[in-house]
Amino acid sequence: MEDSGDSDGYYLSAQNLALIVMKEKNFSRAREILEKILKARPDSAPVLYNLGLVCIKMNKYEDAAAYLERVKKLLPEAIQIYNNLAVSYMRLGKPDKAAEVLKEAVALNPEYENGRYNLIVIYKKSGKKREALAETEKALKIFPNNPVFLKLYQELKT
Repeated sequence: MEDSGDSDGYYLSAQNLALIVMKEKNFSRAREILEKILKARPDSAPVLYNLGLVCIKMNKYEDAAAYLERVKKLLPEAIQIYNNLAVSYMRLGKPDKAAEVLKEAVALNPEYENGRYNLIVIYKKSGKKREALAETEKALKIFPNNPVFLKLYQELKT
């Protein structure tokens, strides 16, 4: 892939190619394309995010966390970044770090249902029943009729 100048169209086309290759599950090729773009545009949030996703698919969780941490600094309000970053940390065996990231996400958006759920699951899997129960109670204040949170609450209360 040769750079035909620093045109936005060229980089957008290259990013689109990487997304197509990702959908074809050719993650190593997608990573190669995205890393070439990143050399020219080191602060490109979409490229960093997609590199994080590709690395998760390739089981390269350390690399995924590094890319996703960079994009989180660029786009701190983009909640989905936090969830994928937490996945990376969980796969690295760092549940406390994953929980910390998700706590940031729900602090940014208290109605981030997926983030709240994943935070509860992390606490539960880590044997932190008291923290899991406290988070479940917070979730039920926001989502009082959510069957998933109600079920978790019943499981944690026993």
